Amino acid sequence: FPEDPYYRLWQPFKDDSTDVVSSQSSITTSEFWNKPPAEAFATAITMSTTKKLDVQWPLGLLPSTRYHVSLYFRDDRNSKTNTWRVFSILVNGKTFYSNLNVTTDGVTVYAPNWPLSGKTLISLIPDTKSSIAPLINAGEIYQLMPLGGRTLPQDVMAMEELARGFDNPPLDWSGDPCLPRENSWTGVSCSQEKMPRIIA
Repeated sequence: FPEDPYYRLWQPFKDDSTDVVSSQSSITTSEFWNKPPAEAFATAITMSTTKKLDVQWPLGLLPSTRYHVSLYFRDDRNSKTNTWRVFSILVNGKTFYSNLNVTTDGVTVYAPNWPLSGKTLISLIPDTKSSIAPLINAGEIYQLMPLGGRTLPQDVMAMEELARGFDNPPLDWSGDPCLPRENSWTGVSCSQEKMPRIIA
C-alpha cells in the first residue's frame, strides 16, 4: 500500500450482509502508535440497524497459533445526545474489548498475543443505550513466528562482515542469516541444529 510507511498490505473488504459507508472528512493518524494510513479510515462496514454486526475476517482459515490483532474504528458523525456509537467486540465468542466508545478522532484496539484457529468471527455488539449501529473501518492480523533459537554469533558476525564487503548484497541479507528457516538469507545454507551454523 503506497501510503503506508511500513509497506503493509491493505485490501478492501465487502460482505453481502453489511453496508459500506464512506467517510465525509479526513483524519490524522500520526497519533496512532502503529500509524495506519488515513485511507484505512475512508470507508467502514456497518449495519443499517442497531443489531449486532458479525464479520468473518480474515476470509481464509488460520493455522492454530497466536496472532497480533489490531482493529480500527472511527465515527464520522459529530456525537449528539443519545447517539453515541458504543459497542463491545468479541472474537470467536471471547471478549476482545468491552464498551468501546468510537469518536471522530478514531480509535484502535489490539491484542498482541491472541489465540486463533480456523475461521475467525468478529462480533460487534451494540450497548443497550446505543442508538447507532456498530461499524469497523479496518483490521490487521499478524501470525506470531517463534524464532526457535539463533545462529551461532561468530557465524553471524562473519556474514555481516561479508555483506559489508559487497557493493549490492542481496536485499534479504539482514537479521539472522538462518532463522526462521523459511526466511534464511538468499544463497546461505545452514545446519539443522538448535543454534545453527552456516555450512555453505
